[in-house]
Amino acid sequence: MKRAEIILVKLTNGDAALFVNADAVLSSETSEKGTDPAKVAPYLAKALGVEFQTLELAAPAEPEDWSWNDVYALIPDSYKATEAVQVFQGYFGYEGTQLNVEFQAPVGATVAEKDAAFMAALAQQADIDYHAVGESSQALVAGKAGAECARCGSHMEGDYCSDEICPYSEWPQRVPLQELEAERADGLRKRYGVLPRVRVYAEVHDDSHFKKEEFDAAPWFAQATEEQIINLHGIGWKGDEPSDVVAEFFEKSNRGIADLFAFCRATHTTRNHVGFECSVDEDSAMDWLKLHRPGLWAQLV
Repeated sequence: MKRAEIILVKLTNGDAALFVNADAVLSSETSEKGTDPAKVAPYLAKALGVEFQTLELAAPAEPEDWSWNDVYALIPDSYKATEAVQVFQGYFGYEGTQLNVEFQAPVGATVAEKDAAFMAALAQQADIDYHAVGESSQALVAGKAGAECARCGSHMEGDYCSDEICPYSEWPQRVPLQELEAERADGLRKRYGVLPRVRVYAEVHDDSHFKKEEFDAAPWFAQATEEQIINLHGIGWKGDEPSDVVAEFFEKSNRGIADLFAFCRATHTTRNHVGFECSVDEDSAMDWLKLHRPGLWAQLV
């Protein structure tokens, strides 16, 4: 975030204005009689705990056709507040080994932003290597974000609860709970026009494989156009723009994916710029299409 910016601007024609964070909050034209921007400035600065600056500028050549916004544009950048940055020190520890890492983050940065800055600095200082140790057919449960399940409070993945032991992990919440326990699947389909959940397993990782997130891509398929799905099928379900958009769709609803993208963005200005790659499991994607979009499924088999 930016430090508070207070600038008192005096024009050669006698007009004056007090700018706070680029807004003219008080001017000699709009202030009540007897309220002088020059007298208000020191009190306001003291209340906010910052210094104020005074700048004299030439009055506009055409007095009938100007605004204080035009005047603010003439203020040199050296008078304007810049992003306040703090230096932090952290460490990465593993099995008794500790690597100290110094990094910078904006004042007021969130925990996720600090984590991303720490990871970016760590990636520059450490040699990172990896190798596969196994596979899992189950999607990891993402951190709680966005809408919550009305029954158990877990975060929602599209129309379904992320908690696999919750009844609403398999059916949308508009189906009453008592009917989930008593009604057969065919009856629920007919009565409520709903379908049981079919998960589409997908994963996204950064290029260094430092961060990885597994997720259910079914909500993306539910809103995707036929062309988008055909393009995804055409690249083999991974490794290019048609698959990247799948992960990007979940940035606002999946905390793990949001953190991964924050990490990638934090490296954009470094020599070790890190990108990402997303892949979708073909078998589960085709199972979803067969149930929800059978016409498109028939084109792709």
